[in-house]
Amino acid sequence: MNVSAHWFRHSHATHALDEGVPVHLVQATLGHTSLDTTSKYLHVSPDRSSGEVLVKRWSKPF
Repeated sequence: MNVSAHWFRHSHATHALDEGVPVHLVQATLGHTSLDTTSKYLHVSPDRSSGEVLVKRWSKPF
């Protein structure tokens, strides 16, 4: 497996978005000026739903 800094950035963005981190926060973390650039990291996961993310997010204690 060939690992690079870009691979780590891509993995971070993908996992953060999969866990429900707001896209604008991922955008700021990666230093993207365009939301279109960050949106390239959004992938459809057929085994997950938005409801699953919302339940996970709202079930955490404050």
